[in-house]
Amino acid sequence: LLDDAEDAFEDYMDDNDRVPFIFTILEGAQYRIGKIQIEYGRFVKGEFQEITTKQIPEFKPIIPPEVLKSIISSEEGDVFHPNYLRNEELEDSDQEVIDDAYGSRAYIDTSVSVVQAPNLKDNTMDITFQVKEGNHFFEDNGELKWERRPIKVGLVKIEGNTKTKDFVIRRELSISPGEPFDLGKMENSRRRIEGLRLFKGVSARPEYSDRERGSTIENLVIGVRETNTGRFQIGGGLSTDSGAFAHVILSQDNFDIMRWRRPHFLQGAGQKVHLKTIAGGQLNYYELDFQEPWFMGRKLKFSTSIYSREMEYFHDKFDVEETGIRIGLERAFFGDENFRGKLRYTVEDAGLVDMKSTASTELLAEEGMNLYSVISPGLVYDTRGGGYLPNKGQRSSIDLEYSGSALGSDKEFYGIHLKSAWYFKGLGEGHVLEFLTQAKSYDSLEGGDTIPYLYRPYLGGSKNLRAYPYREVGPRGSAGDYIGGNTMMHATMEYSVPTPFQIMRLATFYDVGVLNANSYDFATGGYNDDYGFGIRLEIPFLGPVRLDYAFPLTDDGFNGGGGRFSINMGYTTSF
Repeated sequence: LLDDAEDAFEDYMDDNDRVPFIFTILEGAQYRIGKIQIEYGRFVKGEFQEITTKQIPEFKPIIPPEVLKSIISSEEGDVFHPNYLRNEELEDSDQEVIDDAYGSRAYIDTSVSVVQAPNLKDNTMDITFQVKEGNHFFEDNGELKWERRPIKVGLVKIEGNTKTKDFVIRRELSISPGEPFDLGKMENSRRRIEGLRLFKGVSARPEYSDRERGSTIENLVIGVRETNTGRFQIGGGLSTDSGAFAHVILSQDNFDIMRWRRPHFLQGAGQKVHLKTIAGGQLNYYELDFQEPWFMGRKLKFSTSIYSREMEYFHDKFDVEETGIRIGLERAFFGDENFRGKLRYTVEDAGLVDMKSTASTELLAEEGMNLYSVISPGLVYDTRGGGYLPNKGQRSSIDLEYSGSALGSDKEFYGIHLKSAWYFKGLGEGHVLEFLTQAKSYDSLEGGDTIPYLYRPYLGGSKNLRAYPYREVGPRGSAGDYIGGNTMMHATMEYSVPTPFQIMRLATFYDVGVLNANSYDFATGGYNDDYGFGIRLEIPFLGPVRLDYAFPLTDDGFNGGGGRFSINMGYTTSF
């Protein structure tokens, strides 16, 4: 019979190149959670031994059972999901939540196991969490005893940093020797070090040395893997605002201005230095940036930038030249890294040159170079995640600017700029909704209402109203030139979705904005708006690129027309 079956199977395979498979699935009854119990104890020879007040009258758990039940997601009567109990990919699985609760109290020796007991009669699953709160139970002359003290940090050991100096890592720690060994602070420290973007990988763990009973000291081990933090790039780009350009970028994100010895010449202190050169038909740009994240040993970011720019794309009636230096300070407020204050001081020689005689009288009056000395304090609150395209959080800021003769400036004015960008998960997997809004107004301190052209708010171009040419929205001069305004309001809403191609996303958007001639004039009657569609590309060695095609809706009768194509760098709309 077996030989006959094998012959029949071979004949069948000779005649058919595909074999049908039928899977019969018996789903059975849906199980719900029955009783949830919390047991405390110790493991003896691999077996859990529950400890109660009957064995040790003075025993009291670190976290009472009612508190543990309140913080886990499983509840009696809910549908039973095994993954909710313990899952490496779920940060909020029940066991992870319990581990974190003990870890934040410095009881790092805690372990949690789960026992499941099905009830076939009523289709429920009883769950018992067996909690070993540490090595608190011991036997002394055959008598079971109990003592409990939280673990404290002993030494903090740094491993793997062959190039980066120890203090660059240690200053990011939120936990110190002698403090309770809070696993939450340990993880926060790991994330802060990872956020430096100086290392290929970062780990943080207790050393778990062989402590004697009664010892409350445990060492913390921080492990890092060094990576190349220098960059030399020769390339090019294209913007519909400034045209095509070539660039050379030389940067080091782990710079050390004081290290002049090899093998790690000028590296290892966590400073940043960037040298950028851009050359194009309408733009020439040179900039040297330096940043010290811990100025004078304090958590105070110091930055400075020296720059020179020649720009021909601002207007067809003149060119723009700027040469200056900018110095800035920035630090977190109230112990919250998301809430930061900043102070910048800029001194620059800037102005409109090569002015054509056909320009409006308002622009002709601006011809020439002026010295600007500007101080700008600001606040920013940023809760976005990392990456090119956040899908949650916000970035909101307020910036003030003051330019006056007391600072040595040729022009006297002040202004305020409010910005807010919000990011949300969309309707499907990978969908993102962006909502951005801003308002900006400047006023003169010289008895008139004229603000220097280079500091006036503007609209139009690939970064705000995409259906309109660069800076061609708002008030117009005597010869019909767009001359900018003193008050601007703008909002953008964009929805983007992923595609089967990893490097590409599709987007649709709506832009609206108004630019008024007078200071603090927030009337919306003269608004312009548009809608459109776009492609977001992540190109290797170049970065994210935005391709948009926008159609004007409401124009001023002069800047309208058909659709307009724009291209720019970045995934998100910037302002």
